[in-house]
Amino acid sequence: MRPIVKPFLAGALLTSMSVLSAATTGIGVVVSSGSVTVDNAVVASNATVFDGNTVQTGATSSRLQLNNGGIAQLGADSTARVYSDHMILEKGFGQSSGKYGVEANTLKISGESAKVAIYGKTVEVAALGAPVVVSSSTGVQIANLMPGRALAFTPQDSGAMAPTTLSGVVRNVGGAYVLTDCTSNTTVQLTGGGVEKYAKHMIKVTGTPGSGTAAGGASQIITVSNVEDQGHAKSGSCGAAGAAVAAGSGGSASTGAVVIAGIAVAAGLGATAGVLATQNNNSSPVTLSPE
Repeated sequence: MRPIVKPFLAGALLTSMSVLSAATTGIGVVVSSGSVTVDNAVVASNATVFDGNTVQTGATSSRLQLNNGGIAQLGADSTARVYSDHMILEKGFGQSSGKYGVEANTLKISGESAKVAIYGKTVEVAALGAPVVVSSSTGVQIANLMPGRALAFTPQDSGAMAPTTLSGVVRNVGGAYVLTDCTSNTTVQLTGGGVEKYAKHMIKVTGTPGSGTAAGGASQIITVSNVEDQGHAKSGSCGAAGAAVAAGSGGSASTGAVVIAGIAVAAGLGATAGVLATQNNNSSPVTLSPE
């Protein structure tokens, strides 16, 4: 019996070693000019990181270089859980490139180059060198940021979801009536509310998410409950009419705020937008430290 048992044990040992090796393979390296904390262990200069590690920076920023080519950075006094394809930002500032995703306060941020910051419940996102898409935890597109744009997102408290509010020009695309919101740059299909009579008009619309597959290149369907007509849009885009809608909306909407899928979206007016503006004006590298 021993000649049979030995090969079996050897095979089991090899299998265990293979599983252990796979489980202990790092996803990349975190590099810092100072010290960095990885899962409560303080390390100097650099350390190998694994799926699910929590990385916390101190007085200096850190750079995460992934084995798959992804790159991310954490600003000073920032915390994130890191994975091979994304990081979950829990505190402070983060920047990603190379299609390395970021999650923050239930939001999912994807794109070639994005800067993300957390201020309490609010998440500020800036698109640096390429478009950035922001989605809800359920995959609903909240915003489509072009390079040089920054927006602030505030998930609402649990409970009854606030109606979706959008402002933009109604367009007829293959029989579907769609609107591209002036603030978030996301496109929705509108149904109900007599929206067909507002084609080529700038409107502020209120509604709730509908079911089915959106048409006309839209990301979702909105069932309209109320329309405020702002008049014919000669240019067919937001422009001055969009500013008029924002100015006449009252309250926080005066900054261009809208609500999409229970997320309040407003023009990014905090540190993220300020850093982005500085980068655009003088082409200097983005500073990840709080201002």
